[in-house]
Amino acid sequence: MGIGDQDLNFLLEKRKNYTGGKTCAILGNCTFHFKNGSKEKFREIMNFDTVDTFDINGDPTYKLDLQEPLEESFKNKYDWVLDAGTLYCVFDMTSCWKNIIYMLRPDGKIWHQTNLVGHFGRGFYSLSPSAFNEFYRVNGFKIENLQYLIKGGSGKLQNIQIGCNYLHSANMKALNFVKNNCSVRNQIPCDTSLFCFVSREKELEFKKPIPEHYIKTKGK
Repeated sequence: MGIGDQDLNFLLEKRKNYTGGKTCAILGNCTFHFKNGSKEKFREIMNFDTVDTFDINGDPTYKLDLQEPLEESFKNKYDWVLDAGTLYCVFDMTSCWKNIIYMLRPDGKIWHQTNLVGHFGRGFYSLSPSAFNEFYRVNGFKIENLQYLIKGGSGKLQNIQIGCNYLHSANMKALNFVKNNCSVRNQIPCDTSLFCFVSREKELEFKKPIPEHYIKTKGK
């Protein structure tokens, strides 16, 4: 994946609210799909001093395996960490997520663009909203936005209410998530992306979440 017009517009709106911080890391050898897009153009538009990319393939700023521990020089280095479609493409997702937290500054921001369903052949996993709701809740972050985008649907980012983990209904244009345990057997649109933007509120020791939402709603 990469960063397109819609992604850029969303990030620019967030940048208006969070003007501090001048360093940005992008996971993946990012492709910039907006007009005249490039890493330098993105840096300029977003008003960053530094934009570094990380990947094991291509021509990133740092060519490394995000499944392996990062050098100490990367600790608390970046104000923003943008996951442009990398998390679901690494086999050891936990180690990659640890690195995301490791490189982020105490008051940093994280944005994910990942796979909700489909994209077969492009990555290893599909990620549920619950992965983000539970992971960031126990690791000291506030989820500000959780959204999805159906390829071939409305073409617009659509919001998921924070804390809603269960898919209640679906068609080729919209998905409806709720808090109570349920299941859907009707048609779910393929190649649907999930987006998550979070702010760090406090530094905690990295913790692997358990699906507490399921424990609380099981049987309902």
